[in-house]
Amino acid sequence: EQWLALVTAQPDNYRFHSGLQTAYLELDAATSKDMFALKRLQLPSTSLSLDAAQRTTLKELYATLIAQHKRSAANKIVLGLQQGTEELRGPLDAFLKTNLRNAIPSVFQEVAALICVPDESNPARVRFAQDVADFKNHEVTTLVQGLVDGYVANLRTSQQFDTANPAANPEPPTALLWALYLQT
Repeated sequence: EQWLALVTAQPDNYRFHSGLQTAYLELDAATSKDMFALKRLQLPSTSLSLDAAQRTTLKELYATLIAQHKRSAANKIVLGLQQGTEELRGPLDAFLKTNLRNAIPSVFQEVAALICVPDESNPARVRFAQDVADFKNHEVTTLVQGLVDGYVANLRTSQQFDTANPAANPEPPTALLWALYLQT
């Protein structure tokens, strides 16, 4: 309850999200201590190998938080809770379109943060990919490349992200610029 109140008051504070996730996942004392020692933007959901029940618990929690705070860190955090590319496709598509439309420079870092690999030193943990091969061969990279390639083609021909479901207004020219940046 207290962590939820803190996140509600400051929805972009990752330390509060870390505490909230630790509480909702009911982690033991040693693991909780490790989670509070994580670096700035790391969370239990990005550091631990979560089972399906834990993912579901956090997804339900973050669905509530997103409803309360439409433009908060919860929108980024929930992407990391998706399991597999089919589950990730819809939320990632919406996230990328919003960020490219609004020319958000950090979109590359946000996407890169979704690319996690098993930690060889601790099987219960995952870590952010650091090796080029990890990035190139990861399923998230393949998904992002496919989405962005489609955006670039559509933006060049129709000034829309999606020609099948066109928006009322054309996308700003900067959307193509940022899509090209993300494509490289």
